[in-house]
Amino acid sequence: IGTSRGLILLFDSSQALKLYITTEYKDAISAISLNNKSDRLLVGNALGYIFMFDTVNGKCLRKITEAHPTGSPILNL
Repeated sequence: IGTSRGLILLFDSSQALKLYITTEYKDAISAISLNNKSDRLLVGNALGYIFMFDTVNGKCLRKITEAHPTGSPILNL
């Protein structure tokens, strides 16, 4: 789940909270996508930035700031 305050809540299959991730930006999360193995999470925000997180430890692996015009939300990943 992505929140309007830039928080990401990741739950496991039994609906228990697995990870609570914060980005360095407090803008709304506008898109989320998991890979097939569910070990990587892509997150897009309202500023147009994309982040890649490791779903095991919540570490940010990549931040892409120039893939989309700044200020235009990411709507699909």
